[in-house]
Amino acid sequence: MAYKEILKGPDGKPRKVTWVAEISLEGRRLRKKGFPTESLAMTQERKWRKGDLGDRPQVQDKGATLMGLVKKHRLTLWPQPRWRRLMEYAVQLVSKELDPRDWDPKVDTITKAKLKSAAQALLDRGLSPVSVRKYFSGVSKVLKAAEDDGLIPSVPTIPWPKGTKIKVRWLSKEEEL
Repeated sequence: MAYKEILKGPDGKPRKVTWVAEISLEGRRLRKKGFPTESLAMTQERKWRKGDLGDRPQVQDKGATLMGLVKKHRLTLWPQPRWRRLMEYAVQLVSKELDPRDWDPKVDTITKAKLKSAAQALLDRGLSPVSVRKYFSGVSKVLKAAEDDGLIPSVPTIPWPKGTKIKVRWLSKEEEL
């Protein structure tokens, strides 16, 4: 996908406009900057898709990431479309709290301490402990899939917040009598 990049000067005014060619091939992100026109950037992308890498583009391989595993295993982890969307959102929300600088952290960098701080951050945002447990159930499934793939030696211990809310159950007509 070619896109425009506007370089700004020290005064904050636009100084130079360049085009960037960027695609993802087999989990690797290829990016090259500095094209003067959109058509040249698109030509470079077409070459990459054909397999002609030419001059080595900048490769940014992050390794196995949390959201990358969600995309890879989404049909097997959550076969029902409704739950799939909810759990993808939940994992994305937790991954933002795990590493605020990089919203898609590597799986091998996730520790018990990071999970605990993410749970506390979600609780501080006003989410109930029940919601946080549901979100972490999605993360737990993804981490188990990473362990099955051999990407991590074991799943880190996940802090499950204890619920304090009392569930209200309404009496049926038979119970009222």
